[in-house]
Amino acid sequence: MLATLAASVLDSAAWAAELAGATLPDTLSAGNKPLNGLGLRKKAMFKVYVGGLYLESPSKDAGTILASDQAKAIRMQGGAARTAIHLPTAIDNMDWSNPFLLTLASLPIAPGVEAHSIVAVKGDGPPEKGDDGVVKYTSAHIDGVASELIVRDRHSTQATPETIEEVRRILYAHLNEQ
Repeated sequence: MLATLAASVLDSAAWAAELAGATLPDTLSAGNKPLNGLGLRKKAMFKVYVGGLYLESPSKDAGTILASDQAKAIRMQGGAARTAIHLPTAIDNMDWSNPFLLTLASLPIAPGVEAHSIVAVKGDGPPEKGDDGVVKYTSAHIDGVASELIVRDRHSTQATPETIEEVRRILYAHLNEQ
Protein backbone atom coordinates (compact mmCIF):
# COMPACT_ATOMS: atom_id res chain seq x y z
CA MET A 1 0.00 0.00 0.00
CA LEU A 2 2.79 2.44 0.92
CA ALA A 3 4.66 1.60 -2.33
CA THR A 4 1.50 2.29 -4.37
CA LEU A 5 0.98 5.61 -2.60
CA ALA A 6 4.62 6.60 -3.17
CA ALA A 7 4.42 5.67 -6.87
CA SER A 8 1.24 7.70 -7.39
CA VAL A 9 2.78 10.71 -5.67
CA LEU A 10 5.94 10.44 -7.77
CA ASP A 11 3.89 10.25 -10.99
CA SER A 12 1.67 13.22 -10.17
CA ALA A 13 1.62 16.44 -12.20
CA ALA A 14 3.07 18.26 -9.18
CA TRP A 15 6.49 17.25 -10.46
CA ALA A 16 6.19 19.59 -13.46
CA ALA A 17 5.25 23.20 -14.04
CA GLU A 18 3.08 24.37 -16.94
CA LEU A 19 2.69 27.76 -18.59
CA ALA A 20 0.90 28.56 -21.89
CA GLY A 21 0.82 24.89 -22.89
CA ALA A 22 4.53 24.24 -22.22
CA THR A 23 5.49 21.82 -19.46
CA LEU A 24 8.91 22.03 -17.81
CA PRO A 25 10.30 19.63 -15.18
CA ASP A 26 10.53 20.72 -11.55
CA THR A 27 14.23 19.83 -11.49
CA LEU A 28 16.96 19.45 -14.10
CA SER A 29 18.82 16.17 -13.96
CA ALA A 30 22.18 17.95 -14.44
CA GLY A 31 23.08 19.25 -11.00
CA ASN A 32 19.62 18.51 -9.59
CA LYS A 33 18.66 22.21 -9.65
CA PRO A 34 15.03 22.99 -8.68
CA LEU A 35 12.81 25.12 -10.90
CA ASN A 36 12.82 28.68 -9.57
CA GLY A 37 10.18 30.11 -11.93
CA LEU A 38 8.71 30.28 -15.43
CA GLY A 39 8.31 33.13 -17.87
CA LEU A 40 6.49 33.53 -21.17
CA ARG A 41 8.15 35.47 -24.03
CA LYS A 42 5.67 37.12 -26.36
CA LYS A 43 6.27 38.96 -29.62
CA ALA A 44 3.26 41.03 -30.68
CA MET A 45 0.34 38.63 -30.27
CA PHE A 46 2.44 35.45 -30.57
CA LYS A 47 3.58 33.23 -27.72
CA VAL A 48 7.17 32.57 -28.75
CA TYR A 49 8.59 30.42 -25.92
CA VAL A 50 8.45 29.58 -22.23
CA GLY A 51 11.67 29.78 -20.24
CA GLY A 52 12.36 28.12 -16.91
CA LEU A 53 15.05 29.30 -14.48
CA TYR A 54 16.71 26.60 -12.38
CA LEU A 55 18.83 27.55 -9.33
CA GLU A 56 20.69 25.64 -6.62
CA SER A 57 19.09 27.97 -4.05
CA PRO A 58 15.72 29.30 -5.25
CA SER A 59 15.05 33.00 -4.74
CA LYS A 60 12.44 35.55 -5.85
CA ASP A 61 14.89 38.47 -5.68
CA ALA A 62 16.36 39.22 -9.15
CA GLY A 63 19.29 41.17 -7.68
CA THR A 64 20.24 38.26 -5.41
CA ILE A 65 19.99 35.79 -8.28
CA LEU A 66 22.17 37.89 -10.60
CA ALA A 67 24.78 38.64 -7.90
CA SER A 68 24.97 35.02 -6.74
CA ASP A 69 27.83 32.72 -7.73
CA GLN A 70 25.55 29.69 -7.60
CA ALA A 71 25.11 27.48 -10.65
CA LYS A 72 22.16 28.54 -12.80
CA ALA A 73 20.41 26.94 -15.78
CA ILE A 74 17.72 28.08 -18.20
CA ARG A 75 15.53 25.70 -20.16
CA MET A 76 13.44 27.03 -23.02
CA GLN A 77 10.53 25.37 -24.77
CA GLY A 78 8.69 26.57 -27.83
CA GLY A 79 9.70 28.33 -31.04
CA ALA A 80 11.33 25.98 -33.53
CA ALA A 81 10.52 23.00 -31.29
CA ARG A 82 6.97 23.28 -32.72
CA THR A 83 5.29 22.77 -29.40
CA ALA A 84 1.90 24.18 -28.49
CA ILE A 85 3.51 27.63 -28.55
CA HIS A 86 5.43 28.63 -31.65
CA LEU A 87 5.78 31.62 -33.91
CA PRO A 88 3.73 30.90 -37.03
CA THR A 89 5.65 30.37 -40.25
CA ALA A 90 4.59 31.47 -43.73
CA ILE A 91 3.36 27.91 -44.31
CA ASP A 92 1.22 28.07 -41.14
CA ASN A 93 -0.24 31.37 -42.33
CA MET A 94 -1.30 29.86 -45.68
CA ASP A 95 -3.29 27.05 -44.05
CA TRP A 96 -7.04 27.66 -44.44
CA SER A 97 -7.62 26.56 -40.86
CA ASN A 98 -5.56 29.59 -39.74
CA PRO A 99 -7.92 31.84 -37.70
CA PHE A 100 -6.43 35.01 -39.18
CA LEU A 101 -7.09 33.85 -42.76
CA LEU A 102 -10.60 32.73 -41.90
CA THR A 103 -11.35 36.15 -40.42
CA LEU A 104 -9.71 38.00 -43.30
CA ALA A 105 -11.61 35.96 -45.92
CA SER A 106 -14.92 36.75 -44.23
CA LEU A 107 -14.40 40.54 -44.30
CA PRO A 108 -16.16 42.50 -47.05
CA ILE A 109 -14.39 45.14 -49.07
CA ALA A 110 -14.69 48.36 -47.05
CA PRO A 111 -17.24 50.90 -48.23
CA GLY A 112 -15.65 53.57 -50.42
CA VAL A 113 -12.73 51.33 -51.37
CA GLU A 114 -12.43 50.30 -55.01
CA ALA A 115 -10.62 46.97 -55.05
CA HIS A 116 -8.97 45.36 -58.05
CA SER A 117 -7.54 41.88 -58.40
CA ILE A 118 -4.76 40.36 -60.49
CA VAL A 119 -4.79 36.57 -60.34
CA ALA A 120 -2.15 34.32 -61.86
CA VAL A 121 -3.38 31.05 -63.41
CA LYS A 122 -1.12 28.67 -65.30
CA GLY A 123 -2.31 27.09 -68.57
CA ASP A 124 -5.25 27.69 -70.87
CA GLY A 125 -8.10 25.98 -69.02
CA PRO A 126 -10.95 27.67 -67.19
CA PRO A 127 -9.55 29.87 -64.39
CA GLU A 128 -12.02 28.39 -61.88
CA LYS A 129 -10.27 25.02 -62.22
CA GLY A 130 -6.73 26.37 -62.34
CA ASP A 131 -3.97 27.56 -60.07
CA ASP A 132 -0.67 29.40 -60.27
CA GLY A 133 1.36 26.47 -59.00
CA VAL A 134 0.86 27.53 -55.38
CA VAL A 135 -2.60 29.06 -54.92
CA LYS A 136 -5.86 27.87 -56.49
CA TYR A 137 -7.89 30.45 -58.40
CA THR A 138 -10.86 29.79 -56.12
CA SER A 139 -8.69 30.84 -53.17
CA ALA A 140 -7.27 33.95 -54.87
CA HIS A 141 -10.56 35.19 -56.38
CA ILE A 142 -12.31 37.99 -54.46
CA ASP A 143 -16.00 38.70 -55.03
CA GLY A 144 -17.01 42.32 -55.43
CA VAL A 145 -13.86 43.76 -56.99
CA ALA A 146 -14.09 46.51 -59.64
CA SER A 147 -11.89 44.48 -61.98
CA GLU A 148 -10.14 41.13 -62.10
CA LEU A 149 -7.36 40.34 -64.55
CA ILE A 150 -6.32 36.72 -65.09
CA VAL A 151 -2.60 36.57 -65.95
CA ARG A 152 -1.57 33.25 -67.48
CA ASP A 153 1.62 32.78 -65.51
CA ARG A 154 3.13 31.29 -62.38
CA HIS A 155 2.65 32.44 -58.77
CA SER A 156 5.13 35.35 -58.79
CA THR A 157 3.59 37.34 -61.61
CA GLN A 158 4.60 40.86 -60.58
CA ALA A 159 7.28 41.17 -63.31
CA THR A 160 5.12 40.09 -66.26
CA PRO A 161 4.15 42.78 -68.79
CA GLU A 162 0.40 42.04 -68.31
CA THR A 163 0.65 42.59 -64.55
CA ILE A 164 2.70 45.76 -64.91
CA GLU A 165 0.24 47.19 -67.45
CA GLU A 166 -2.75 46.37 -65.23
CA VAL A 167 -1.18 48.05 -62.21
CA ARG A 168 -0.40 51.07 -64.39
CA ARG A 169 -4.00 51.13 -65.69
CA ILE A 170 -5.43 51.03 -62.15
CA LEU A 171 -3.08 53.74 -60.87
CA TYR A 172 -3.87 56.07 -63.80
CA ALA A 173 -7.61 55.45 -63.39
CA HIS A 174 -7.43 56.45 -59.72
CA LEU A 175 -5.20 59.44 -60.51
CA ASN A 176 -7.71 60.71 -63.07
CA GLU A 177 -10.56 60.42 -60.52
CA GLN A 178 -8.91 63.05 -58.33
